[in-house]
Amino acid sequence: MPAAFKHTGLIPGCIGTALVGVIATHCVHILVILITVLLADFKNKEVIIFRLHVN
Repeated sequence: MPAAFKHTGLIPGCIGTALVGVIATHCVHILVILITVLLADFKNKEVIIFRLHVN
């Protein structure tokens, strides 16, 4: 990561890091919504959690 800041500079590096953080947070939020919907659809919640962790 220090090499990336060296090549891009301090301001663009900070902006890029913040942008990647926002994108990663958004993806995790989508996954949380997806698992919530899946758990609401299935009656046996332990089975679906186990299958998601195994796969």
